[in-house]
Amino acid sequence: MPVKAPFRFARINRWIYEPAWAPLVSHDVPFADGLSGEAEVKITAKSSILVGGDRRKATAEEAGEVRPFQLPDGAYAIPGSALQGMARAILEVAGFGRLGPWVENRKFGLRDLSGTPTARQHYRSRLSSMPFIQEGAPNEVTINSKAGWLMKSPNGSPCILPCEYARIRLDDVLSFKQTLNPKHLPGVLYLSSDAKQRYCWFLKNLGQGKAVLDAHFEIDCPEWHSHTGEICIRYSRCRHDATGQGTPGTLVLTGKPEAGTGRRKKNREFVFHTPNRVDKPIAGHPQPLPVDDDVWKAFLLLHEEQPGRKRNPSWDFWKGEFDANRRVPVFYWEETPREVTTLGMAFAFKAAHRKSTHDLLGHSCADHLDPVVTMKLDLAHLIFGVAAEHDDGRGLKRRARFGLARAEGEPLRCTPGHPSILLGPKPSYAGLYVRQRHDNNPLQADEPLATYTPLNPSANPPAAPHLHRPELAGVKIWPARGAGKFDPDSVPTELADNHNVQTTLVTLPPGTVFRSRLTFHNLRPVELGALLWALSFGDEAAFGDDSTAVTKRHRLGMGKPLGLGEVAIRMTGLKTEPTCSTSSTEAPVTGPALLCTFKEHMESTAAYGRDWSNSKQVKALLKAADPTRNAASDPEYMTLQEYQDAKKDSAYLPDYVQGNYEKRAWVDETIELLMEQHHVNNELQILRGRPLANAWNALGDPALKRKAFQDIRSRWIAQGWWDNPGGVAAQQARQIYRDNAPP
Repeated sequence: MPVKAPFRFARINRWIYEPAWAPLVSHDVPFADGLSGEAEVKITAKSSILVGGDRRKATAEEAGEVRPFQLPDGAYAIPGSALQGMARAILEVAGFGRLGPWVENRKFGLRDLSGTPTARQHYRSRLSSMPFIQEGAPNEVTINSKAGWLMKSPNGSPCILPCEYARIRLDDVLSFKQTLNPKHLPGVLYLSSDAKQRYCWFLKNLGQGKAVLDAHFEIDCPEWHSHTGEICIRYSRCRHDATGQGTPGTLVLTGKPEAGTGRRKKNREFVFHTPNRVDKPIAGHPQPLPVDDDVWKAFLLLHEEQPGRKRNPSWDFWKGEFDANRRVPVFYWEETPREVTTLGMAFAFKAAHRKSTHDLLGHSCADHLDPVVTMKLDLAHLIFGVAAEHDDGRGLKRRARFGLARAEGEPLRCTPGHPSILLGPKPSYAGLYVRQRHDNNPLQADEPLATYTPLNPSANPPAAPHLHRPELAGVKIWPARGAGKFDPDSVPTELADNHNVQTTLVTLPPGTVFRSRLTFHNLRPVELGALLWALSFGDEAAFGDDSTAVTKRHRLGMGKPLGLGEVAIRMTGLKTEPTCSTSSTEAPVTGPALLCTFKEHMESTAAYGRDWSNSKQVKALLKAADPTRNAASDPEYMTLQEYQDAKKDSAYLPDYVQGNYEKRAWVDETIELLMEQHHVNNELQILRGRPLANAWNALGDPALKRKAFQDIRSRWIAQGWWDNPGGVAAQQARQIYRDNAPP
């Protein structure tokens, strides 16, 4: 089952371009070659477009609605900030910028009980182990989930007091409720999948708050119990003891998947005991376990409210107890004695991955994570400024700005006949958001996907490099489709009554024309060229008189997954004048000339002197901007069934500019492989070292060896190494090249 999505990724750059003149940038002191001026920017919608203005939130009774941005006089427009965001996103990729400030640092969780290689490696092997294999009989499974009381230590940090647990049938829970309130109704406990709703049902009309959950129970000795006829699990069973003579414990209710039907119907809950919720730690019994700060932060990220996700219902129910220094029931895993590695609110809880998005970004290039207050500035920062509250007082304002883009004429609003669903795959889905093996080195049979949890490279057999140093798939880009008028897909039948996830998009039609004014101050020619490249993708036709000659497409506004927001951009009336009064520049400055200045500059300063235009990043941007090159792609999100099939097949989204489109240079590919093998983040270190020289010398194809030598030599010359290699290792590498250079 192939993976599909309406977006693709431009690879994360392993090298960051930091212009040498960055410390000199100023609004007050002009550059000798600085330029100031303006240009008119014409934006033509090639598909329906929606840059959002007024909106109505979705409710249980009515779908949400988003309308186009309007001015007080009723005219439609695009805010200048939207154009700046579009241009800046392109420039961060094409200018090899620092991505850390733009990547949200998040951790994700995994709960996958399927039999896929990824689930077995990253979840099931941590949840349980199967030490005994019996022919023709259920396998005895050791469950690694332990029970404990989450509480605050004397210094206020979280810790877990280990305790025992037993399983109680739902029928016994209902009997327990009946002893407290004979008029109870059982429905919610069976039907609701929300742990908080189940707790609230149990406590309703009983008074005493959560204290009602504390009672006495008859606890059986642990035994092996068969589950689904395939496995046996050892645990204790229990029942409520109305006499008050049993073991003190606390009833713990957890969430229930879907309606609890089928083979895996949930029919038991938990009782935590020994110690119970109020007992003090006893000498000789397990003492509280500290919870590492990273483990606690990961727990909060998965259980607290996040954008697009409500607080975990069970944590929502218990959080007040924790804040009040009382105990909260949790399950946790230990991978070494007395070391809590992850915790959750259910028996098979969602486990936090070990690495965050920033950790994976650092695997590509650690320089992306330089602190904002001390980092060197890239091209995008120099042109569009640095946020004042994060720049350690540098106060660098933007030197280019877009004015309001006002729509020409009186375009008609297009109201679709029915709502759309804008939900997409979550970033936790590794098949899309974590880089996998590339096309010419595909995933091997029964090999797990790379996820946000690295595998141990010292394992036997050792983990593949992409598995123990996983990277983000890249910067999200939206390939052009050449789309026309917006025609939203029908809402799936199973979601027809769920108005909370539906949104009516009110669009403007294809052909709508907007005009904005770009003004700039004291930009060096290479900076102005970079800005114009981001608006034209290097296409000189964007500066001509023929609007139809502009073939490249940008994506702007909402609804990109549905094909909205394809626009063509043309610039006219470019006017420049020297910022410095003593400038000797007299020749008129043209858009195409500035594009060449930017391209030549990037090719002369790019890492290891390669052809900047052939970098994976630039090629991805140019391909995404060309509708004719994306005709064969399937620009839709997967259905739920397709998603499940893709997980079962360990399918993943291939690199965007490889496979059937382009084959990478041998030098690039080998540098990347050697970086992974030697755990090196710096491409230049590999380029200059002996491992690359030895790999090159071992090539058996004379034509490939000759081409690779020319590539390596040109990169060394660009760095000034060929005549002055420096260290011993670099001298030895150069000698290998010289001794074995093809004729």
